Amino acid sequence: MIATYSKLSLMFVFLAGIVILWKHNDGKVWIAKFSNFGRMALTNYVLMSIIGTTLYYGWGFGLYKYCGALFCLILGLLCLYLQILFSNWWLSKYRQGPLEKIWRKLTWINDR
Repeated sequence: MIATYSKLSLMFVFLAGIVILWKHNDGKVWIAKFSNFGRMALTNYVLMSIIGTTLYYGWGFGLYKYCGALFCLILGLLCLYLQILFSNWWLSKYRQGPLEKIWRKLTWINDR
């Protein structure tokens, strides 16, 4: 029970740190580079799930058998960086992400 509450407390500490970083200088710090990544949250979530399952599950490359925690962390950060670059590129050409556009169309389908 104590472990559960300590993990919850740690999550709130991380969240508070992110909020403090964001509010400092009106979000014009390094964390502002994540704004386009957040604007494409659904697309990035699905894409990261596809990448992760392809890399680690048995039907993909099955890297879970060979990779340690440090390599997994490095690979995850590399995927995050590539998705940030992809999000910035995509949003420079389009208004919103591809899955966000589909979601918006499906949400307003009856209002025509």
